[in-house]
Amino acid sequence: MASSAVFLNPARAPQGLEARIQLILGDDSTVVHTKPAKHLLLSGGLTLHNASDIGQTAAEEIVRGARHLIAVGGDGLIPPLIQTIMEYAIGNTDAESPGSGLADKLAEFVIGILPLGTGNDLAHSALALDSLDQGLQALANYYQNRHHDRTHIDRTHVRSLDVMAVSGYSGENKVFTLYTPQFAGFSYDVQIVRWINQHPRLKRALGSQIYTAGFIGCYQGYQRPDFTIAVTGEDTTFPHTYHAKNNVLLLVTSISHAAGGLKIAEADPGDGRLGVFTANNMPTVPLRLLMLAKMGKSILWHSDVDYREGSSITLTPDKPLTAFQIAGDLYTSAGGASGINRVTCSVPGQIPFIVYSG
Repeated sequence: MASSAVFLNPARAPQGLEARIQLILGDDSTVVHTKPAKHLLLSGGLTLHNASDIGQTAAEEIVRGARHLIAVGGDGLIPPLIQTIMEYAIGNTDAESPGSGLADKLAEFVIGILPLGTGNDLAHSALALDSLDQGLQALANYYQNRHHDRTHIDRTHVRSLDVMAVSGYSGENKVFTLYTPQFAGFSYDVQIVRWINQHPRLKRALGSQIYTAGFIGCYQGYQRPDFTIAVTGEDTTFPHTYHAKNNVLLLVTSISHAAGGLKIAEADPGDGRLGVFTANNMPTVPLRLLMLAKMGKSILWHSDVDYREGSSITLTPDKPLTAFQIAGDLYTSAGGASGINRVTCSVPGQIPFIVYSG
């Protein structure tokens, strides 16, 4: 029975990487080769675009006993693993039995990341992983201690991160719940992600700079939506309902780096709270040209930027949503005849991640 499962796309992995990983993990590991898929149909009428096939495989590995899940790739590889872990933990939680609560079930798992993606926002901002070599070193540090005693999970080299639950409603009916430790976007960034998916060759050529190219390149004709935003819960900053008019960017996030370069210094990925970031003005043409010259180093806003935090955030759009993005992956939803007219975001728990400690 393998206690570790590695999810790796061989097309993106450097030569010899799989052997290096298995050398670190030892005999009690299995490597799963992921395959890209154009579309995946999810429950609740959701379609995940530009997806991978790892969700079902991850569930099978967990049933077999895997509690260490290693993601070799980018930000898009993380949400399916988190989704699988959360659904397993919730499905096996008995509130009346000591030691079987949701927090205890989630604490059985550890996720490791070897960053090979375009943005690698989670690895950079929450786990101090800035390169593949640092990811391998973090993995080696964790497993070196673990090999001395395999009966427990070593906590020396891990950090527990908030998991955000994103639930969409059509009328009063909950259509879906998705889980991520990263961010979800509901405005112009959805159009950017769609544009990036339509230009795969340009994405391969530009790498992380593709976000800036998309930010500048597909603004023409964008219809700015309005949102009513309720920030509530314990330890909330600015606890009230407010309106984000003519919205250019709306992100709900747990991490401090998102959207291909956006930096949110206030966001703490392990404090049990979420932040909502809104911006109402597109940068002026000179600033957009400067952004193009800097190519993704930072996003420069003109004005009207707002950031607030709370343990629960509810978004009500002026028009029903038909698309949103989570960690750079595009989701579309029929959501019934009326579309998604309300989204709630909260933190139901935390999952440990392997962190780089130098």
